[in-house]
Amino acid sequence: MQAFSALPITNEYNPAMQTGRPAKHPRTPFGERVFAAREAAGLSQAEVAEQLGLSQNAYAMWERHPVALRPDQIEALAAALAVSV
Repeated sequence: MQAFSALPITNEYNPAMQTGRPAKHPRTPFGERVFAAREAAGLSQAEVAEQLGLSQNAYAMWERHPVALRPDQIEALAAALAVSV
């Protein structure tokens, strides 16, 4: 026998809602551009990280903290996000 809820079921999910926990650090200007490009491409941090051969945490650092990327990393990131260098 299956139990049924007496309360109406509503879909509380809103695509505009922020996912994950709030950030501790604001994004750098470079991180803001990378974030905007990733969102425009419709990719998650994990998806971009996988394309770059990184962990999701390592990629998240690129969006949140000042980083010094090598030219090959910048080219790979631009290709993953389908943007020009």
